[in-house]
Amino acid sequence: MTRKTLLSASALAFLTVAAYYPVFSAGYIWDDDFYLTENLLLNSITGLWRIWSEPAASPQYYPLVFTSFWIEKRLWGLDPLGYHLVNALLHAGCAFLLYRILLRLRMRGAILVAAVFAVHPLFVESVAWVTERKNVLSGFFCLASFLSLLKWQESGSPSNRDYVKAFVFFLLSLLSKTVTSTMPAAFLVTAWFSGKRIDRRLVTRLIPFFVAGIGLGMLTGYLEYYHVGAQGPEAQIPLVNRVLTAGWIFWFYLKKIFFPVSFCFNYPQFYPNPHEFRQWLYAASAAALPFILWAFRKRLGKGPLAAVLLYGGTVFPALGFIDVYPFRYSVTADHFCYLPALFPLVLAVAALGRLPKKAFIAVSAAIIAFLGVSTFGHSSDFLNRETLYRATIRCNPGSWFAHRKLSAVFAEQGRYDEALESLRAALSARPEDADDPSREAVALTDLGFHLAHIGRNLDASGFFHRALSISPGYPRAMLNLGVNLNSMGKKNEAIEYVLAALNAKPDNAAAAFSLIKIKKDMDEAELASQEIVRFSLNDLKASIPQLLAMLGKNPLNLKARKALALALNETGQAEKAYREGRKYCRLAEILSRSMLLVAADLEGSGRDAESERYRMEGLLLRKDHAEGCGAP
Repeated sequence: MTRKTLLSASALAFLTVAAYYPVFSAGYIWDDDFYLTENLLLNSITGLWRIWSEPAASPQYYPLVFTSFWIEKRLWGLDPLGYHLVNALLHAGCAFLLYRILLRLRMRGAILVAAVFAVHPLFVESVAWVTERKNVLSGFFCLASFLSLLKWQESGSPSNRDYVKAFVFFLLSLLSKTVTSTMPAAFLVTAWFSGKRIDRRLVTRLIPFFVAGIGLGMLTGYLEYYHVGAQGPEAQIPLVNRVLTAGWIFWFYLKKIFFPVSFCFNYPQFYPNPHEFRQWLYAASAAALPFILWAFRKRLGKGPLAAVLLYGGTVFPALGFIDVYPFRYSVTADHFCYLPALFPLVLAVAALGRLPKKAFIAVSAAIIAFLGVSTFGHSSDFLNRETLYRATIRCNPGSWFAHRKLSAVFAEQGRYDEALESLRAALSARPEDADDPSREAVALTDLGFHLAHIGRNLDASGFFHRALSISPGYPRAMLNLGVNLNSMGKKNEAIEYVLAALNAKPDNAAAAFSLIKIKKDMDEAELASQEIVRFSLNDLKASIPQLLAMLGKNPLNLKARKALALALNETGQAEKAYREGRKYCRLAEILSRSMLLVAADLEGSGRDAESERYRMEGLLLRKDHAEGCGAP
């Protein structure tokens, strides 16, 4: 490494660390628990094996990312400093590799482009958010692959060392995040721009890159849909709306690149409207731009066209034609533009290169200073969950996502009044989330649900009861209260509320799941205590106390309930026998319907065997226990 190269690397590392200094005091945010702090796969060598061998074991199949977390957890545990430092150094490494690539391409202002990339606030989300290790790690290996391909192409020698390195680096980038699958296409555009020969040898050698990118990209798409959950009403978007969305996103990111202000963790959602002429302008101008630049390529040169093609091709996965889970919150997010932003930045610096030397130096210094200060300030938003969600609400007051997440933070800190206020704001921002006429009951239920999730069951029950005092027939409040009571060991009370939820909403799959789980737990407890229904037809009267005791412990024991009805009838207690018989018939009908509902809910979700088991149990229960009961 030459002295100049070493100085450049040191300068870029210094700029990055200085701009991101607040991050080194930051903790964890949003889904860092899912990826890191509560990820059980990171606890053992078996988990490491599953990270690589089971695509659905992790939130996404990016095994190199989770392997890096696995290694770091052994080095510094869950101390966030280490993870933030690695992200920052990887980002600095990306800036350095970009500098080396631009030198290879003989681009003017290579060090300025790299410096701008290092401190541009658009990339704060990718660096300050531990989970976005995906971006900085995949970006590092993608740029390393690109640089190795350039070396291989320029050498012209039969040696394959640089080519093999390029392919290995490319695979590593894909195993970090498959958004880098567009790299081989970007290399062809770069070769055309730089006047390199695009011959059969080059195209043939890039085929393995295309195959790997397409293959792993398809795997990511499959997992995003079936495992992550990029489906549902949010994904049922007509093609015309996707086109309008893509046009708007195309210009949105360019605006953020060239006018780096007002960054937000959760931008306001874009709602496509085919009847709004301005939205068609976004889409039409984005589609027409490459053709216009092609027509004027002799006057403008190849640079603008190449930059637009590279930007458009790299940002394509984030334009809305491919469903990704975060689009339910917003179709735009800064971390979607980590690599695509490189190309407009190169074009902008090339334009600055036309300035006189002194003016170029002055303008460059001003730009770096402005961007560095902006990044420093924006990084402070990521100190913890509360600072992040408060900052998000400042830049997007209508962010139901941020209000909900902030309410969870308040709930965990025991600030229940503030949590309720945040939930009310979330429901005001997105009224369709209210599944009851009373928004206050919905807010109280949501707060209770979160408290139950973190183990504060007693407080949770209080909020569920408050919700039901406002809206007595609210199914979700009844169900959540039942589930919460069950976790507190109050199973008989739990059954009452879960059954009430099912009566209020018979197609409630969640309530059906809960009822079956409670029954299963009670049945297992009976087996463990060896309390089995035993009674003699010759001594039915003596069996009644035993049956009542069993039903007191397990009201869902259909065999005991049927036996009790029979015993009461045979001992002349016809009215009581009738009541118990009706209870038996009603419970048998509800349980069989619940099992069939659960079976239907599981069908097609990759749990077909479990679905079939519930279906058979439901049909048998209906046949064996509900026969002769009449209409429920």
